[in-house]
Amino acid sequence: YHNTTKRAKDFFGSIPITDVTTADITKYLHHLARQGFSKKTVKNHKIVVSRILHFATVECYIKHNPARDAEMPRNLPEKKRKPATPTEEKAIRSASEDEWILPYFALMTGMRRGELIGLKWSDIDLEHDLIHVQRSVWYGDGTAAHIKSTKTEAGQRMIPILVPLKERIMKEIKKCKPIPDHYVFGDEKPLTEKAYRHRYKKYKERVGISSTLHQLRKSFATAAVDANIPVDVLKEIIGHRDISTTLNIYAEVRESRIKEAGNT
Repeated sequence: YHNTTKRAKDFFGSIPITDVTTADITKYLHHLARQGFSKKTVKNHKIVVSRILHFATVECYIKHNPARDAEMPRNLPEKKRKPATPTEEKAIRSASEDEWILPYFALMTGMRRGELIGLKWSDIDLEHDLIHVQRSVWYGDGTAAHIKSTKTEAGQRMIPILVPLKERIMKEIKKCKPIPDHYVFGDEKPLTEKAYRHRYKKYKERVGISSTLHQLRKSFATAAVDANIPVDVLKEIIGHRDISTTLNIYAEVRESRIKEAGNT
């Protein structure tokens, strides 16, 4: 939420938190809407501001949270992120074993970028075919990686290791003989943001894809729906806090499948 917080700080400037009103927050949300942000993005900005103000109430700087009654702008565009195309998914699956394994990991586990970069070899349990998600990486003002524990129940979870991924992991282990406490996509320390962006850019050029890691996460969720994984199980695997987010994926996949059937 670094960029989201920065936008709020830039907008409210030096106004004391005790002077921020519901009207100010509503004005801020409309300011974001005029910049063309989607409904989801504006909503996320409201959540961040609300959490800041909630903290202020807990610390007794203010008595009430003015963000609660701030109304969202109407008729905001809704941008749905699509999964990677079947062609790009196939390109990632069939890429050389000498290629960077991170995108393949993303496609086969649905893990977020920060979770992948924060993954250690000791988190991979090949005996029980499970990945333990226990930490995440975020990048601050610079490009250095900062580690944070996954504190929420939704974030700290176990992900099943699919057979093709297990085979790739075993080959990686045989090839590089990793140290358990080292990072899978790093060494003693996780990748910096600059290193990550450089490697992913080169990977996309070599393999011939344009998908983001979030799209690969969406591809994993879509494949899980197609495989009839129950919604409550998928919610746990993918780490959604709110089941409505998972249900939206189900609805999107069903809608696309219905449209495909209608076009045949």
